[in-house]
Amino acid sequence: THDTLLPTYTTDTQTQTPTPPTHNRYSAGNLVFASPRVLLSPSSNRVLKVDLVKHITTTLPFSARSDIVFITYSPITKFLLVVSSDSRVILADIRGVVFRRLNFSSKNTSQSPLQATFSPSGKHVLISINNKIHLYSIHSPLRPLDLVRVYSGHYAPVTSLSFSPDGKFFASGSSDST
Repeated sequence: THDTLLPTYTTDTQTQTPTPPTHNRYSAGNLVFASPRVLLSPSSNRVLKVDLVKHITTTLPFSARSDIVFITYSPITKFLLVVSSDSRVILADIRGVVFRRLNFSSKNTSQSPLQATFSPSGKHVLISINNKIHLYSIHSPLRPLDLVRVYSGHYAPVTSLSFSPDGKFFASGSSDST
């Protein structure tokens, strides 16, 4: 006799109907263009670099401890900021060299950073943690992410961040409608 592998089904006890298995699929994260031909995409706890012209996909040589929920990229400095679901942030370059890892998790932080954005010059980055906004300066790869200031004023988690085109101001939005 030949054994064949059949999919395993569970049975709903009330309706006696077989239910196909469910698969946990990663479905978070965003897409970012690093150049007109290179796209960056999170895939679980890794970042994929897709060359759209050569049709080549490579995985950057670092990983987060948990699924990546957000990435942002500065075309000026070529830095990539990776935010994971466990409130950790990685600053790396487009080749995948990691310059700094930050851990924002604590008893008081129930959510991961929601937003992050680079200034137009690439010399500053904003990272929102719950209802606070952290401003960091990036002097060089040797001195990445020096904390400049923490802004507060929102009563709910920050959901959007944006620098003005000249980089002198930033605006933030929150789920508290401010």
